[in-house]
Amino acid sequence: MQRNAEEKVRIKNETEDSFNRLRSQNNLYQKQIETLQDELDELTAKLHDTGYNVESSSISTGNNKVDGVDILKQILTPVLPNFNREFSIGIPGWEGIVEELRKELFLSLFDNRHLTSVEKHAGGIIVVRHNSGRWFTYYCARDIGDPRQQEIEIVEWLNRKLSNYMTTHDRFCKVRTQTLHSVGRDRSQLSPFYWFIFGTEIIEDKNN
Repeated sequence: MQRNAEEKVRIKNETEDSFNRLRSQNNLYQKQIETLQDELDELTAKLHDTGYNVESSSISTGNNKVDGVDILKQILTPVLPNFNREFSIGIPGWEGIVEELRKELFLSLFDNRHLTSVEKHAGGIIVVRHNSGRWFTYYCARDIGDPRQQEIEIVEWLNRKLSNYMTTHDRFCKVRTQTLHSVGRDRSQLSPFYWFIFGTEIIEDKNN
């Protein structure tokens, strides 16, 4: 029994060491992917400025092209059913909505493996890193009925609130997904709440 226990400890330690090595390699690869994507985007923008047709050129990524809007939808699609089900009866409050979204995104890190990190920032902002190496932010807001104006205000607000990130202009994208249409838990309040999730791409460390 003693030898058996020692063998299991040895296997456990070796497995943990292997896992740590793989995690370190994965972080390195993710950083390399992110750097290459940034360099490719910069070169693509310069080629566009010169009138070069990037889509038909040899540098086009074709089916492997990472599109920001597609990524935003890819991240949200698997988490929305659980998110909506949680608040189908009524809305417990803005903080509850933000926390539930953060929880579902965090679980998708393991379940769907679209993400490598999920961060919660002040003001209800959630920052995620996609497995392509690109960064995105999500923000829950109550619908005020003027999508264009509200989206402009949200982007400006995000740039002020996020200390180490900012929205991009070369890869700017947005998804405005209405997720809730429900009366409050207080039955005397009959007006429905309209909430939506705003998402867009950001870049890390705006000071560099």
